Amino acid sequence: MREAPVEPVEGLKFVKTFCGMCVALCGIQIGVDGNNRSRVVFSIREHPQRSLCGRSASSLWLWRNALRLKKPMVRVGEKGEAKFREVDWDTALNSIASKRLKR
Repeated sequence: MREAPVEPVEGLKFVKTFCGMCVALCGIQIGVDGNNRSRVVFSIREHPQRSLCGRSASSLWLWRNALRLKKPMVRVGEKGEAKFREVDWDTALNSIASKRLKR
Protein backbone atom coordinates (compact mmCIF):
# COMPACT_ATOMS: atom_id res chain seq x y z
CA MET A 1 0.00 0.00 0.00
CA ARG A 2 1.31 3.40 -0.97
CA GLU A 3 0.44 5.83 1.80
CA ALA A 4 0.74 9.58 1.68
CA PRO A 5 3.87 10.99 3.28
CA VAL A 6 3.50 12.31 6.82
CA GLU A 7 5.18 15.59 5.91
CA PRO A 8 3.69 17.60 3.03
CA VAL A 9 5.46 17.25 -0.30
CA GLU A 10 7.02 20.57 -1.23
CA GLY A 11 5.01 22.45 -3.85
CA LEU A 12 2.02 20.08 -3.82
CA LYS A 13 -1.36 20.49 -2.20
CA PHE A 14 -3.38 17.35 -1.58
CA VAL A 15 -7.04 17.04 -2.50
CA LYS A 16 -9.03 14.23 -0.87
CA THR A 17 -11.57 12.45 -3.07
CA PHE A 18 -12.39 8.93 -4.19
CA CYS A 19 -11.81 6.88 -7.31
CA GLY A 20 -15.05 5.94 -9.05
CA MET A 21 -13.64 3.54 -11.64
CA CYS A 22 -14.90 0.44 -9.80
CA VAL A 23 -17.12 -0.53 -6.86
CA ALA A 24 -14.24 -0.38 -4.35
CA LEU A 25 -14.44 3.46 -4.31
CA CYS A 26 -10.87 3.78 -3.05
CA GLY A 27 -10.25 6.91 -0.99
CA ILE A 28 -7.46 8.83 -2.71
CA GLN A 29 -5.42 11.94 -2.14
CA ILE A 30 -4.28 13.63 -5.32
CA GLY A 31 -1.12 15.72 -5.12
CA VAL A 32 -1.69 18.80 -7.28
CA ASP A 33 1.04 21.25 -8.30
CA GLY A 34 0.70 25.03 -8.72
CA ASN A 35 -0.66 24.60 -12.28
CA ASN A 36 -3.49 22.32 -11.03
CA ARG A 37 -1.85 19.33 -12.69
CA SER A 38 -2.13 16.07 -10.76
CA ARG A 39 1.29 14.65 -9.91
CA VAL A 40 0.79 11.76 -7.48
CA VAL A 41 -1.99 9.61 -6.02
CA PHE A 42 -1.93 8.19 -2.48
CA SER A 43 -4.46 6.29 -0.40
CA ILE A 44 -6.32 7.96 2.48
CA ARG A 45 -5.40 6.26 5.74
CA GLU A 46 -8.75 6.95 7.44
CA HIS A 47 -10.87 5.67 4.52
CA PRO A 48 -12.61 2.27 4.95
CA GLN A 49 -10.96 1.09 1.71
CA ARG A 50 -7.42 1.69 2.98
CA SER A 51 -5.43 0.65 -0.06
CA LEU A 52 -5.54 1.40 -3.76
CA CYS A 53 -6.87 -1.07 -6.30
CA GLY A 54 -5.15 -1.38 -9.66
CA ARG A 55 -7.43 1.16 -11.29
CA SER A 56 -6.94 3.90 -8.72
CA ALA A 57 -3.21 3.21 -8.54
CA SER A 58 -2.94 3.74 -12.32
CA SER A 59 -5.35 6.68 -12.45
CA LEU A 60 -2.72 9.27 -13.40
CA TRP A 61 -1.70 7.16 -16.38
CA LEU A 62 -5.34 6.71 -17.39
CA TRP A 63 -6.16 10.43 -17.10
CA ARG A 64 -3.12 11.45 -19.18
CA ASN A 65 -3.26 8.71 -21.81
CA ALA A 66 -3.01 10.14 -25.33
CA LEU A 67 -5.51 7.53 -26.60
CA ARG A 68 -8.20 8.51 -24.09
CA LEU A 69 -11.39 9.79 -25.71
CA LYS A 70 -12.22 13.31 -24.59
CA LYS A 71 -15.08 14.12 -26.99
CA PRO A 72 -17.96 12.05 -28.34
CA MET A 73 -17.34 10.20 -31.60
CA VAL A 74 -19.79 8.67 -34.05
CA ARG A 75 -18.97 5.85 -36.47
CA VAL A 76 -18.99 6.95 -40.12
CA GLY A 77 -17.76 3.74 -41.74
CA GLU A 78 -18.80 0.13 -41.52
CA LYS A 79 -18.48 -1.68 -38.20
CA GLY A 80 -14.85 -2.74 -37.75
CA GLU A 81 -13.40 -0.09 -40.11
CA ALA A 82 -12.46 2.20 -37.20
CA LYS A 83 -13.69 5.34 -38.97
CA PHE A 84 -15.16 7.95 -36.64
CA ARG A 85 -15.86 11.67 -36.60
CA GLU A 86 -16.18 14.03 -33.68
CA VAL A 87 -19.64 15.32 -32.73
CA ASP A 88 -20.91 17.70 -30.07
CA TRP A 89 -22.41 16.39 -26.83
CA ASP A 90 -26.01 17.30 -27.71
CA THR A 91 -25.84 15.33 -30.95
CA ALA A 92 -24.31 12.31 -29.21
CA LEU A 93 -26.80 12.28 -26.33
CA ASN A 94 -29.81 12.82 -28.63
CA SER A 95 -28.64 9.95 -30.85
CA ILE A 96 -28.33 7.61 -27.86
CA ALA A 97 -31.69 8.71 -26.44
CA SER A 98 -33.49 8.17 -29.75
CA LYS A 99 -32.07 4.66 -30.04
CA ARG A 100 -33.15 3.84 -26.48
CA LEU A 101 -36.70 5.12 -27.12
CA LYS A 102 -37.10 2.93 -30.22
CA ARG A 103 -36.75 -0.24 -28.13
